[in-house]
Amino acid sequence: MHEGRSSVGPASAGPITLEGAAPESDRKPLRVVFDYQTFVEQRRGGISRYISMVAPLLADHSCLPRIVAPLHVNLHVEGVPASMRIGIALPRFRGAMRVAAKASSAASLLLIRAVRPDVVHESYYAVRSPAPKAARRVLTVHNMIRELFPENIRPNDDTRVRKAAAVNRADLILCVSENTRSDLIRFFPHAESRAQVTHLGVDRPDADGSSPRQHGRPYLLYVGHRAGYNNFGGLFDAYAGSLMLRDGFDLIAAGGGPFGPAEQERIAASGLEAHVHHVVPSDEELQRLNAGAAVFVYPSLNESFGIPPLEAMASGCPVVSVNTSSIPEVCGDAAELAPDGFVEALRAAIEKVALLLERTEALRATGMSASRSFRGMPAARTASLDWEGSWCDMSRLAIACGIFPTGRAGLGRKAPADVANVTRNDHAGPLTEIEKECAA
Repeated sequence: MHEGRSSVGPASAGPITLEGAAPESDRKPLRVVFDYQTFVEQRRGGISRYISMVAPLLADHSCLPRIVAPLHVNLHVEGVPASMRIGIALPRFRGAMRVAAKASSAASLLLIRAVRPDVVHESYYAVRSPAPKAARRVLTVHNMIRELFPENIRPNDDTRVRKAAAVNRADLILCVSENTRSDLIRFFPHAESRAQVTHLGVDRPDADGSSPRQHGRPYLLYVGHRAGYNNFGGLFDAYAGSLMLRDGFDLIAAGGGPFGPAEQERIAASGLEAHVHHVVPSDEELQRLNAGAAVFVYPSLNESFGIPPLEAMASGCPVVSVNTSSIPEVCGDAAELAPDGFVEALRAAIEKVALLLERTEALRATGMSASRSFRGMPAARTASLDWEGSWCDMSRLAIACGIFPTGRAGLGRKAPADVANVTRNDHAGPLTEIEKECAA
């Protein structure tokens, strides 16, 4: 199984091998709290789904997990056993997220202290930590998109400021891929000793568990947001510019919002209105889309992990992607990787898979095989920490944090002007350029 590094945590706490650890049954249960942030920012999907599936699994590893979201708008957390969550779901109304955020911010500190956690896993990025002083702080970094592509950030988006604060104070930082860890260290070099890789993974059944979606013609499938580095425009131009592809296949874009006016004009100008479709699938419908697609195309120019292509591989769908960022780490030889995301390279890669039956069948087999290595529980990690006298074998905390799909959230909040002063702690080195820019 894909594992992280053999020692983790604060530099002051040395690694202790499992041979020297107390037996699992003799250890004090570890009280782990997940805070409210993502549950007031997301109704479904992404990070909230990741945490809602991780928390119950921690109970199988000598932990007492609790999600503390006093008021929230999230659908996934309602599926968590009642004993593992504190909070009430608000009905859907205009301003519900704002109300939930304000109420949870005020109430969560007292509720978290009442739980007396050993570890607080911050579910997103906040200027100030909700963790009591005695608790250790864990943070999962899902991507560094805003740092890598600052030109795509809205003027009022303060996520980078909040992320800098959260990274600086975290005792342990879980990164979803080696690529994300490298990006993190690039912008926060002083975080290197606290950063560990815990890959994500799939919780989907194999291809034989989903009936393929029925469609009039064979189709190419794209999933997710389409703007900017996601490079849907490159995929569309590759498809529209190939007579063999447009004559033999439709193009289906799943999720990411309906086609905007500019996209509609582009599709109409190419005369492809009858063959380019947008759908909003449920989880079950997405499985059927993956199972029925001739080729799954993921042309992203930067990816922190790559859940969509991994899910497609698990469904037995051949994948075409780009040889960049984390994609080689996740897909390896089980996908056809274009050398870059330009139109010509994408078109050649798609045609090679879509039109050559031998290549299609080879990728179906290798993709399903490769995806299985990202399923289930990773092998127990070899490092543990003695945190405040409570054994913290990282297989009890980090083991479950890397096996389910995730994404990003995005409700920004105004940070105090003196954020650079109030968020520094013993982990933080000199201010990096990104932190100076954010705090300015």
